[in-house]
Amino acid sequence: MHRTKYSRLISEVLSVALKNELRDDLEGMKYNILMDETTDISSEKKVCLCIKYFSEKHLCAGDQFLGLDSFTETTGEALFNAMQTLLHEFNLNLKDCVGFGTDGANNMTGENNSVCSRIKQTSQNCVKMQCVFHSLALCVKKAFEIWPSHLGFLLTEIPSWFKKSSERSGNLKKIFDTININEERQGVPLPFKKLSVTRWLVRGVVTYNILINWLELKTLSLLVKKMRPKRPDIEPEL
Repeated sequence: MHRTKYSRLISEVLSVALKNELRDDLEGMKYNILMDETTDISSEKKVCLCIKYFSEKHLCAGDQFLGLDSFTETTGEALFNAMQTLLHEFNLNLKDCVGFGTDGANNMTGENNSVCSRIKQTSQNCVKMQCVFHSLALCVKKAFEIWPSHLGFLLTEIPSWFKKSSERSGNLKKIFDTININEERQGVPLPFKKLSVTRWLVRGVVTYNILINWLELKTLSLLVKKMRPKRPDIEPEL
């Protein structure tokens, strides 16, 4: 069959059957909501909804993906309405929601005008659970604000400098092998891992990689400086 027929079978036959099966399994059950927002490649905003519950059919707790829904505004009200649309597709009553897990964004977990505050108006005993990784990332972000700006510059520019040239990366590897003749430091990660704008915890890895290779980096920079031709107007010889 052509891939178009496969796509139609999945979207119009299998999808409907799986939704009906999940709808029957969820009937009357208490559940937790896992929710996050994202933007697809066409810059359209989507809300992703998963559910955690105990299945009497399979006699175990599990997670299920409910679906994606589009929205135009990022307010708590807009996200709540998008969530309600997905819940209604599975005949889920918000009164049965006992837990809500998401990141720490104000529109998700704020006290007055968020998705969580609206859930609590219907289900007062719903427990709010913020993502631990998001919280840790915010802690790291605040901690790095104390660092001098030139240290942040080093963390950004050192990996970028090597990424732009395979020759530079190769030269550092040669220096590493020359300095570390024995096998004590074999397997030590080289400082090529780049920072991420959103994944703040990567900064710890980048910092460690630079510190553990500081001697090699310093040696390479001295060699580059020595081999660079001098400009009389900038570096006059004393």
